[in-house]
Amino acid sequence: MIREATANARAAAEKFAQDSRSKVGRIRRATQGALEIENRDAATPERKILRVVTTVDFFLE
Repeated sequence: MIREATANARAAAEKFAQDSRSKVGRIRRATQGALEIENRDAATPERKILRVVTTVDFFLE
């Protein structure tokens, strides 16, 4: 999950950098906040929904 969150953060940073004519550098800071695990619905409690909140700051060059 962390690998996917980091990849998604980098993709978002690259779109932001493209608009500002910059390049995404290395990670400046990363934190993992909440991790939520919930039942998908009442009929299938064995199936879960996972949500991870991750904040990643990148350097722009």
